[in-house]
Amino acid sequence: MRILTKLFLALLLVVTALPTCLSSPAQAQQKPPAAGAAYPLAENVAKMGAFSCAARANQIAQFLGGAPGEILILDNLADNFDRRLIHATLLIPEPDGRFASAEITLAPNQANGCGTAYQISSYADQSCEKAAQERFPKLKFMALGKTELRIAKIDNHARILAKPMGDGCLLTKSEIVQ
Repeated sequence: MRILTKLFLALLLVVTALPTCLSSPAQAQQKPPAAGAAYPLAENVAKMGAFSCAARANQIAQFLGGAPGEILILDNLADNFDRRLIHATLLIPEPDGRFASAEITLAPNQANGCGTAYQISSYADQSCEKAAQERFPKLKFMALGKTELRIAKIDNHARILAKPMGDGCLLTKSEIVQ
């Protein structure tokens, strides 16, 4: 099993080093992890035996994080990892000392190899209108009904929700990776 895991991780590094174009995790430009290693999320998914999701886990981790000081919390299931949902939280340090929180769900052995969805949330010390304009200037945010909530649809698989929170705004991007 150890040799199989090592071989799979080596193959994973070759696959994730292939260039693609940047716009979503499914199309993220791949940059190899430091020192020739897979990202911790991918390493742990492969060690669990969920081989059909290891490459996608590496792709998502690279797109969302890869920053020094990030924290990975991976739910530990009993067995049959390659047949069960895998859930992880990736806490990503931000310049202001806070952490963005990414919730990642991997579904092994789907039609595309590994179904994936994620949500990443970050807090801004400003109104939702200002935060949305600064962080996502090309997107059009619309009010949700008669609430203070604002939403922008990126495409059929991704959206950003802006929720007033305290004196600022919580921005949450949700995407189903194709």
